Parts: sequence; C-alpha cells; structure tokens
Amino acid sequence: MKIIFWIIRLALFGLLFLLALRNTGEVTLELFMGAQWHAPLILILLATFVVGMLAGLLALLPRLMRLRMQVSQLRKAQVPVPAAATPAASAPMVAEPTPLHFPGPKV
Repeated sequence: MKIIFWIIRLALFGLLFLLALRNTGEVTLELFMGAQWHAPLILILLATFVVGMLAGLLALLPRLMRLRMQVSQLRKAQVPVPAAATPAASAPMVAEPTPLHFPGPKV
C-alpha cells in the first residue's frame, strides 16, 4: 500500500513540475495604487498558494489555541486511577483489529 501512495506522490510531483516548466512566461500582476509585479506565472501561482495556506492557518489558530487550553485544563483535572482498578498484569489486553476506512465509493 505504501508503494501505491509513493507512486501517486511521484506522479503528482511530476505533473506539477511539468506545469511549472510550461508556465514560465512573464506576467504582470496589477496591484493597488498602480503597483505592478512582473514575475513568471508559476511564481505568482506559488505565492497565491502560500498566502492561501497562511490565511487558512490563521483562521484555524483561535480554535487550535482554545482546544489546547481545554486539553491542558482536562489534564490538570484528571483523577489518577488507583492501582486496584487496573487490570491484572498477568492478563495482557489485546486490542481488536479495526478495519481501515478510506473515503471514496464502495466497490
């Protein structure tokens, strides 16, 4: 299964690399107040992608910080389990195997 994912990753990298090679033409991006940015198209696309990623991370930051504080509070409030309530060491617990769930159509 790992081989399949690596093949998909390599194919995706190859396609994106070919896209970058095909879009090296110089373009002008018109900004506010008459400012212009002259750069290859692929560089402008990459900058747009990075700005979008940063905007998404900034949007997630408040929720992430709230969840971290909640986890911290729950850890502080956690009551230790007494030794008598733990299962015997002679009987190791075996976890049931769980099926792998992949999104996509059922075949």
